[in-house]
Amino acid sequence: MNDMLIDIDVAIVVGFLLLNLGVGLYYGQGVKTIKEYALGGRNFTTATLTATVIATWIGGDNFSLYLSETYTEGLFYILSSFGALAAFLIIGYIYAPRMTEFFGSLSIAEAMGTLYGKHARLITALVGFVLITTNVSIQFKIASTMLSHLLGVSGLYTTIASAAVVIIYSSLGGIKSVTFTDIVQFFTFGSVLPLIALIVWSGIDDVDIVINTLQSNPLFDMSLLLDYETPRFWSFLTLMLLFIIPGFSPSAFQRMSMSKDTTQCRKAFVYAAFAVLVVQLLISWISVLILSKESGLNSENLFGYILENYSYTGLKGIFVVGVLTMVMSTADSHLNSGAVMLSYDIANTLKIIKPNQELLVSRISVVVIGSVALLLAIKFDNLFALFIFGYSFYMPIVTVPFTLAVLGFRTSSKTALV
Repeated sequence: MNDMLIDIDVAIVVGFLLLNLGVGLYYGQGVKTIKEYALGGRNFTTATLTATVIATWIGGDNFSLYLSETYTEGLFYILSSFGALAAFLIIGYIYAPRMTEFFGSLSIAEAMGTLYGKHARLITALVGFVLITTNVSIQFKIASTMLSHLLGVSGLYTTIASAAVVIIYSSLGGIKSVTFTDIVQFFTFGSVLPLIALIVWSGIDDVDIVINTLQSNPLFDMSLLLDYETPRFWSFLTLMLLFIIPGFSPSAFQRMSMSKDTTQCRKAFVYAAFAVLVVQLLISWISVLILSKESGLNSENLFGYILENYSYTGLKGIFVVGVLTMVMSTADSHLNSGAVMLSYDIANTLKIIKPNQELLVSRISVVVIGSVALLLAIKFDNLFALFIFGYSFYMPIVTVPFTLAVLGFRTSSKTALV
């Protein structure tokens, strides 16, 4: 009987994976050039572009991090993470109007090459590859954890299966596949998150314990947080600034370059800002509810706690699918932008391949990046350290000079390289 019940949850997850594969392959038909593969013809509606911006940004790492950090840090993390709202608004109102010359660029590496030459382009592509591989690894690792909770055993084979689905439709269909599966994934986690919040809320017997947590728990004491004489205040300020600064990751740049014009780009990121805020608040609220009921849990295993205590057969599969959508929607975006950089910005620039081979090499590159990321996810536990490693290279080398260039502060190629 138990096996049959488990199979219902597994069937839900498998069905969802097959749906994504079908949607991805259907919308990816007819891709003939590297430009179609990377930008999809730049004929997406604003709603579609907004959905893929949101789905790309909200990954499984965001869900896990928001859930665990709100549980252990309270207002410190909730308010600092609101810096992401500011980052989207900065892109929409400050960067987007100045991005016209970069629209149509297939990658941020190509844009850097236009600004500062061939060597800047190659370096950007290389550090971008490191960042993307580590990011995808984290998504696959979270998928493994989610599926392990579902099956009660190691999620190795199911992780490989979910990774294979993402790799297949990303490699064959390009950005159109990624974008339209992102829409499916956006509506999926957009429906499941409120459901999780509602069910966890229904498990609270007395609303007063939630009010008491918000009023008496030091984690939610605003006066303690804003006391500038304490080290915690400066940590809070530093973390908020980190969230506020747009990183210009390869996939974020790609979403901007896909826009028809500056107006569409601005609207997509401004709309996304408020959608992301709602998602953040929902995840934080789930964490507050759990903290109010159980204060001594392992913050790294809160989703497992939700599955064990607030779900039943069928619903458990739906919960896992909700988080799996966040994983897939972020991983496929990174895979696509990384593949373009490997083929178009590295292999083609170094004359390793002919121009008419770029599309084929991009598809092979998705498989390579996905396989390396999957291997890292299986072999390494501390992927957050790998994530920091990737951004430590990328942000000083790419984010800083590119941000300055967008704002009008430009220099010579030699100075940029130095």
